[in-house]
Amino acid sequence: MFGSAGIRGLVPKEIDENFARKIGLAMSDYIDKYTEGHPEYEKESVCIATDTRLSNQLLRRALISGLTSIANIKDFGIVPTPCLALMAKKFRTFGIMITASHNPPEYNGFKFFNPEGISFYGKEEKEFEEAFESLKTSRKGTPKKEKPNIEKINGIEIYSKEIKKTIPKLPGYKIVLDMTNGAATRLSDLYKELGFDVVELNERPDGSFPGRSPEPVEATLQKTIALVKDTHADFGIAYDGDGDRIALIDQNGFVPLNEFCAFFAWKRCKILSNKKVSTNIDASKIIDIMVEDANGQLFKTKVGDVSITYEMLKQDGQTAVEQCGHLFSREMLPGPSPTYSFFWLLSKMADTNEIRQTVRKFPKFHLRKGKVSVTNKSAAMDKIKPLLTKKYPSATMNELDGVRLDWKDSFILIRPSGTEHIIRVTCESTNEKKAEELLSTGMKIIESVATS
Repeated sequence: MFGSAGIRGLVPKEIDENFARKIGLAMSDYIDKYTEGHPEYEKESVCIATDTRLSNQLLRRALISGLTSIANIKDFGIVPTPCLALMAKKFRTFGIMITASHNPPEYNGFKFFNPEGISFYGKEEKEFEEAFESLKTSRKGTPKKEKPNIEKINGIEIYSKEIKKTIPKLPGYKIVLDMTNGAATRLSDLYKELGFDVVELNERPDGSFPGRSPEPVEATLQKTIALVKDTHADFGIAYDGDGDRIALIDQNGFVPLNEFCAFFAWKRCKILSNKKVSTNIDASKIIDIMVEDANGQLFKTKVGDVSITYEMLKQDGQTAVEQCGHLFSREMLPGPSPTYSFFWLLSKMADTNEIRQTVRKFPKFHLRKGKVSVTNKSAAMDKIKPLLTKKYPSATMNELDGVRLDWKDSFILIRPSGTEHIIRVTCESTNEKKAEELLSTGMKIIESVATS
């Protein structure tokens, strides 16, 4: 059921009202069982929230109808996923976020948080799946004995107060704030309260994402990049659909995500006594190099913010990055907390020019990505591995997640997506031509398998 970040699927083909109600039933059973040994956690309350997707209210109602043992629903409405995670931690309850993050608008799904504000992973995912699969058919039509009390709570107000406890009022930067028509549309006031002069973009909540794709990458941010230049803003930032990814644009244009994340990790290692950094197998070599330069230790795991969260906790680290735009600051949350993390970073810099000035001291890596739609990802990967290793027999191979081949100055990674019906290829090199060749080869290998 679980991909690299919760449960996601196409609506209504894979996720519909019946599925959402069954999620609620399974969650009720899971909470009943889990809280038997944890009296410190709320047994009869659950925190829920959504992003702006058009199917959210349909799924929300069905989910609530399945929460048969829950007496009190703490409903935070539309908020970013990190806000919901913080609410679960604060109220000592389980949390359910209805979202498909950066996926296209036709997708939706669920992210689950335990009362520590930590995403379900490993044992928790397995136990939830067992609860889901063991539901008896007879329960499907069982009505709730009583309607739960639905308590509307302003989570953004609480979330903002928590951030402002440790982040000072920042210099009066003029910024373009691209909120993607998603959950980040709730964050504009926080930026203003911290002293920013905000030029809003894609500020209206709309789950069809009319302004741009909910994934904040250079190709989708051309209007944002232009607006930063046209308004003479100091910089721009852009979020994904559920507000747990962030991208940076300065006066020179889009700041490559691998370099942005590498600088964040480098800065944290320079300032904090805890110099352990977690990332994933997809990470650019620039992250390795800059963490080492700052005397840090880098630990790698599978792709997905949940995997990184648990690696950070396992290593007792304070910092993590995922180069899709996830920034982790454990003092705020054990999972992605890009808004707090970015404010923390700004408070430690004279201005954002420091990012490019620092990164240019290190080798330049040209990162390339591609993807191919595949019906059966597992079967395709079984065929891809021997083709890839035959093509590059001298490379060092890593099978932690998919297949990654490394050279001193380059790598190629082919792995099945945990959130979509696609196989992704990521590659990079200090030689731009070689990066393009690696991408072309990887794409051709996947396409040959997908069509065979």
